[in-house]
Amino acid sequence: MSEPLVELRGVTKTFRARRTRVTALHEATFTVRRGDVFGLLGANGAGKTTAMRCLLGLSRIDGGELRVFGRAHPNRRELFGRAAHLPEEPQMFAGASGRETLVYHGRLCGLDARTLTRRVGETIEQVGLVEAADRPVGGYSKGMKQRLGIAAAILSEPEIIFLDEPTRGLDPIGRRQVRDLLAALAERGVTLFLNSHLLGEIERLCNRVAILVRGEVRAEGSLADLLTAKAGLFVRFALPDGVDPAMFPGAEHADGGLWKLAVTDTAALAELAGRIAVAGGRVVAAQTERVDLEDFFLQVVRAAEEEK
Repeated sequence: MSEPLVELRGVTKTFRARRTRVTALHEATFTVRRGDVFGLLGANGAGKTTAMRCLLGLSRIDGGELRVFGRAHPNRRELFGRAAHLPEEPQMFAGASGRETLVYHGRLCGLDARTLTRRVGETIEQVGLVEAADRPVGGYSKGMKQRLGIAAAILSEPEIIFLDEPTRGLDPIGRRQVRDLLAALAERGVTLFLNSHLLGEIERLCNRVAILVRGEVRAEGSLADLLTAKAGLFVRFALPDGVDPAMFPGAEHADGGLWKLAVTDTAALAELAGRIAVAGGRVVAAQTERVDLEDFFLQVVRAAEEEK
């Protein structure tokens, strides 16, 4: 098993709001290992950005244990020598060109002149901005700015990149370009940590996820394992006109005018098939279906709400 780069163990973070305290993270626990493409999911206000800020040393935790690169309190120089951060909306000088922006960023990172020249050229090509590299950033589309932000993040060849909502607000073409770029980075072994509530993007990119609900981690692990564990046996069936589908609690509309209902095992399947036959209907199919990330996310959130 690869080494952990990021670890949270029972981390709590609260903020003062007027005369009360608001809990942004409550005993949050998750691990990101080298080579992971890790997605931290949650609705707005779930605590995603707070968790990232704590990992980047921008906010202090109130309780629990937090480790980055195996150290409880990595100093800023070490942290940003080995990690990079791409905020949701990277701020850039509108009058500077893309190339000038990268040179400026590389100097802040402490790259020597020879390395800087080489890396600027490499990253411009890598993110597909060769033709726009010497144009002012103010004329870039949002997708181009996001790709330039990724170029700045990978300039110093970090071990892990923290990305906050990397495809939010982009059109379909821009989302695809950024997603392909991140997938290429992952193939090269760069560890990615993504904050997002865009579940389709996360499902396409990530191999591991954690789901935050009101600051609590309610699910964490391999995306494939989590979704397979929630797979179920579903029966698709037809009912004659005039039969009230309320006779089958939990049944949902399915394609082709059919109904769909989950059953726990083959005994339940046989019992359901008998009730369908009595109602004059017929079973069309019975098969195991893997839930998608959106369904799984909603199940986790609903379960948390029911515990309130």
